[in-house]
Amino acid sequence: GAVGLIRSALRKTRIESKNTACERSKEETDARTETPHMTAYTNMIIDELKTCCLQLIELVTTLILPTVQNEESERNIFYTKLIADYYRYLAEYVSSEQYQKKE
Repeated sequence: GAVGLIRSALRKTRIESKNTACERSKEETDARTETPHMTAYTNMIIDELKTCCLQLIELVTTLILPTVQNEESERNIFYTKLIADYYRYLAEYVSSEQYQKKE
């Protein structure tokens, strides 16, 4: 889905950032490991990830989980794990400052 593509893009930007850092001299690398353009692009992707994850969490929490009758049912367990996965995706890339930032 969309979140998988976003996470893939973030992994690629991390790899590109590391490759760029390896190509620079030690002094330049110590001063800055990402270009301003790469940082801006990465932040844009992180904002998109945050939006997608929070929308899905809200949908499942407000629309699907309330319809589940039995708290120990497979449906409830599935959706609870789904919510946990999306919080994990947020934790992988979104800093606490970015998470608390208003959209």
